[in-house]
Amino acid sequence: MVTQAIQEHRIDLAITGGGIGDSRIKHQTLGDAGYLCVYDKRRRNEQGVMLLDEFIAREHILISYSGITGAVDDGLEELGLTRKVKMASTHFAALPFLLAGSEAVATIPDFAAREIAKDSRFAVSPCPLMLPRFSVVIGWHYDAVRDPALLIVRDQASRLITKKLDN
Repeated sequence: MVTQAIQEHRIDLAITGGGIGDSRIKHQTLGDAGYLCVYDKRRRNEQGVMLLDEFIAREHILISYSGITGAVDDGLEELGLTRKVKMASTHFAALPFLLAGSEAVATIPDFAAREIAKDSRFAVSPCPLMLPRFSVVIGWHYDAVRDPALLIVRDQASRLITKKLDN
């Protein structure tokens, strides 16, 4: 758990989606994000918006904290639907390698999907499900004020992330 890792000084800063609910952790909301679908555009005939039928028919690569379920599964459950998860990972960095040459789709935070789509092999589509937006938060231990270098890193990371969220 991120809050426990900060409390125990195992990590100095955490950037999370959804917020930090522990009042003992200092935090700042940097903005909010939604979701986009990202896919290998060489493996899709249509380059427009992905409709729900196609979304359900494709295999999925799940990227989530738990590696078991995610926001997409919650959204599909509300509609009485499920998806076929081909593979799961907890790391966004693996996604370009997992998607390349595959017909699978991944539904990830919009800022991460746009970064992956800068590689000309990939494209994005709005998610055909209504998924809630979420807060992007940076958190740190309350005694971080004693470490000026950590505050510089926190402020620089905050500026960079806020800029990405505003794109």
